Amino acid sequence: TRKGDSTTTVSIHQTSTFTMPSTDTANVSRVLSSDEMRDAENHDLKKVAMKFAVGGVVTSFVSGLMNGPDHVKTRLQIQGKMQADKKLYTSFPQACARIFREEGFFVLAGRGLGAALSREVVYSGIRMGLYDPAKYFVSRGKDASQIGFAEKFLSGAISGGIGSFVASPADLLKIRVQAVLPGQPLPYRNFVHGFSVICKKEGIPGLYKGASATVVRAVILTGSQLASYDTFKTTLIRDFEWEDAAPTHIVSSVVAGLITTTASSPVDVIKSRFMNDQGAYKNVLDCFVKTVKHDGVFALWKGWTPNYIRIGTHCLITLPLVEQTRRFLGLTTI
Repeated sequence: TRKGDSTTTVSIHQTSTFTMPSTDTANVSRVLSSDEMRDAENHDLKKVAMKFAVGGVVTSFVSGLMNGPDHVKTRLQIQGKMQADKKLYTSFPQACARIFREEGFFVLAGRGLGAALSREVVYSGIRMGLYDPAKYFVSRGKDASQIGFAEKFLSGAISGGIGSFVASPADLLKIRVQAVLPGQPLPYRNFVHGFSVICKKEGIPGLYKGASATVVRAVILTGSQLASYDTFKTTLIRDFEWEDAAPTHIVSSVVAGLITTTASSPVDVIKSRFMNDQGAYKNVLDCFVKTVKHDGVFALWKGWTPNYIRIGTHCLITLPLVEQTRRFLGLTTI
């Protein structure tokens, strides 16, 4: 005790050791904080169904807004030296201007809209809703930090492949309607009439013409989209201490859009050409070979710009919106 000071100093002989977690461990804990909740959701049919609904509704809304670029993309993709028609479109801006001038705004933005919305509700409802359960199954219940890109890609490939096969008839109808050029009659009066005509002329298997190309495209698209988004978002949160919030979702979705468009464009071109084919190709492989032979390998990325405008914008709006809607409903994020 110091003189004139009532404060007593006490020496503590028993000590304990406490090790502060490293920065990496602390960041991983932030990423893994919802692991138990996510695992519980994967075993709850109601929560899984809610994820299906969120994916279908949000993506169909965005697809409706982006139907115009999708329409232009289809017309650019089906052009090639195998077609007898004179090449009408030379670039995305020129195609937009020509369709608008010759056919009007409602054809440009609304052609095939009903089929596009129907397809998106089914396709994206399944691929978005099934991604988390597929990831849990593929990774055998691993924690989030232990799931690699390959496992995430496979999870997206599974969910996207299933969703695209189920929605393939609507995709077929959309492409055939959007491929109609100025002065040509529409092949179908409406969505229901289109299915009826295809069934009568080509049978039930006719509804799934080009389904193999559609499934391959969806496997590549969904696998690359969700895996790149999921991986990049996790990296920002874990290694750069970003929050699991809107800015992180937006930056991750921009990266995912670029990767997805580039990876999926070749299959998208083949799918569009084969689905609109009138006998020039024997099968999907023949379509691929003839496209490269007659139009060159870079023809596989024909329509990349409108495709990116659609997919990039789709990613930029859809993924953050799905994340925020899930959070609002009390569900875990992707």
